[in-house]
Amino acid sequence: MRLAARCNEKDFELEIKSRDNRILEEQLKNKVAVHHLQDSHPPRASPFHVPRPQKVSKRRASNNLWWKAQDVERT
Repeated sequence: MRLAARCNEKDFELEIKSRDNRILEEQLKNKVAVHHLQDSHPPRASPFHVPRPQKVSKRRASNNLWWKAQDVERT
């Protein structure tokens, strides 16, 4: 009798694991499908989106000015 109870317990555990695996597999398939849709359709830009001006460090700005001055001297 004790052996039959153990077998039933193991069957029950396997059934629970199988159900968990099916649920996880379904969730993974859904996640992959959503990811695939996002890849095939890039997000549209909002009509209200205004790009921010890029921040330029003082050193970089002065370096850019130096290079522009060099270009002017060459021409």
